[in-house]
Parts: sequence; C-alpha cells; structure tokens
Amino acid sequence: MPTVNKEQKLKQDEYAHIPALIEQLGSREGLKRQQARLALADIGAPAVDFLAELIEHPKHVYRWECVKALVQIADPDALELFLLALEDEDFDVRWLAAEGLIKLGQKSVIPVVEYLMANVKKEVVRNGAHHVLKALRRRSKAKEELDELISALWHKESAGNISNRAFDFLNRIQELSAT
Repeated sequence: MPTVNKEQKLKQDEYAHIPALIEQLGSREGLKRQQARLALADIGAPAVDFLAELIEHPKHVYRWECVKALVQIADPDALELFLLALEDEDFDVRWLAAEGLIKLGQKSVIPVVEYLMANVKKEVVRNGAHHVLKALRRRSKAKEELDELISALWHKESAGNISNRAFDFLNRIQELSAT
C-alpha cells in the first residue's frame, strides 16, 4: 500500500473542496455560481486542472463559468483551454476566451497565430484571433507583419492568404529572435 507523507496529505486536504466548488458553478442561483467562481479564482493555478474538465461541458453555464474563472486566474497553464474555447458554440464563451488570451499578454500571441493556422477555415477562430491580436499588437516585435495578418482577418480574406500572412509573421518573429 502506497504511503502518503504529511505534506501530500495537507495538499490533498487543501484542495479537497474544489470539486464541490466546481459543482456549484452549475447552480441555478447566480450568487452561488459567482461565489464558487471567486473561490476558485482565489485558489488560483491549482484550480486550473479541475476547471479544464468543464471546457467542453454540454451545459453552457459550466463552460461560461469555467472560462470566466480561468480569466480571473490568468494562469499561463490555461492558454490551451482558452484556445479550445475560441471554438465554443456560444459567442459569450468565445469572447471570454479571447479576453483570457489578452490577459495572458504577449506569451499568447504565437500560440494564437499557430492555432489560427491550424484552424484557419473556422470563422470563429479567425474572429477570436483577430480580437486577440488586435489587442496585443502594440507590443509586437514584428508589428508590420502582424498588422498585415490583422488586416487580412478583418477583411475576411481567403484562408490561404490568412495562412500566408500568419506564416510571414511567425518567420519574422523567428528572425528577430535569432538576432
């Protein structure tokens, strides 16, 4: 039988209430949902793995509360979850996901562009990428290439042209990093 040291036991006890908070995110009572979300945000990064289980939940309220909590936590480990939520069926969840990526700052730019390239035919991903990249453009090292990509997204250019602009941006970033 495996042994659990005191430190592991304390850590398990510390987060034992997270599943109950996760369950409360689906409450019919808005105040209960808000209190649970705020409690999860206070827990911070350790709550991200628990919230990840809700990112594709069939009920909208769970997905919305999940992404809202992730935005409040703003942990870099949530980046992939925000990218997935850019494809949510509900606009408000997608918007929150974009806001989460913006809150993460410049570290989300390259993953967003790469995700865009992999999903360029999906209008919801193009729209989300446009929102994020436009908000983060001022600090970009490859501003000209990023502006061209943002423009292509805004004007709803072809997927091929958007991919080319994304590729140009990533190449320019790589060049600037090498120097």
